[in-house]
Amino acid sequence: MMEADLRNAKGTDWPAFKASGARSIRQFNDTFRTVSCYSLNPSNAIVRASTPHARNSEIELSTSFNPLMSAEIIGAQLLRLLEVAKAM
Repeated sequence: MMEADLRNAKGTDWPAFKASGARSIRQFNDTFRTVSCYSLNPSNAIVRASTPHARNSEIELSTSFNPLMSAEIIGAQLLRLLEVAKAM
């Protein structure tokens, strides 16, 4: 896995945008939700994934997981986070 700092990159240069098939950044932002993942401790034993609440920018919805869990379990947990966020 390569690390990249995309904070200063154009949205059209983001790998997620390119893979999405969206024709514009607006379409991409309307279709997809941001999920941020970051380590909660120095050993990277726990990762927190969070997404902003749809109607209240002061609240985030999140889930935590061990990154050594299977990709299927992590994926299911992330999809559940997105389901809950979408229902709000």
